[in-house]
Amino acid sequence: AAELEQRSSQIAQALIRAGVQPGDRVCALDKNHDALIALLFGCAKAGAVYTPVNWRLAPPELAFVIDDARAPLVCVGEEFAPAVSTITGGLAHAPQIVRWGEGPPGWPEWDAFLAGTPSDDPHRDVPPDATAWQLYTSGTTGHPKGAELTQTNLLSTCAAGLIGFGGASAGDVALICMPLYHIGATGYAAVMLYAGCKLIVQREARPD
Repeated sequence: AAELEQRSSQIAQALIRAGVQPGDRVCALDKNHDALIALLFGCAKAGAVYTPVNWRLAPPELAFVIDDARAPLVCVGEEFAPAVSTITGGLAHAPQIVRWGEGPPGWPEWDAFLAGTPSDDPHRDVPPDATAWQLYTSGTTGHPKGAELTQTNLLSTCAAGLIGFGGASAGDVALICMPLYHIGATGYAAVMLYAGCKLIVQREARPD
């Protein structure tokens, strides 16, 4: 918990240094890993809106979501860097792109992006009705739509989730195996952390 607290504060400071303002969407495109959980909390501390992107989308669909979110910053995993490289020239808002792993040299690597930032909470307080997360629908009948969850929504979800998941408590272990771009995984992770549980984050569920 202490490590997550410190790391998420450092991420918040890096986002602020990069020019991210309260209410700005910060997109994340990658399969599951620990940094996504830390980024989620870093966005909250910076007053930004965590906006995960479905990594199953085709490049034109990725472009639509990133543009629709008007994200000034996009974090991209190595596996998806080639797809994002094909759309950057056509994005309306020309976001800064940070990469996890390999990618174009013009995109700063995650650790370099964080380097030199303090690890104290910037205390950018936001009102309870401010949007905290923006998760996109599947877009089966048209373009994906950004579903907004407020700070109050999330607190209510966490409190109700403890009942729904049978009263999880500190010392329990939760497996995060669904993709973190989906509320089923991100919401579950938030509930389990709220309960004080340990998370095991699986990059991708593979039955074999």
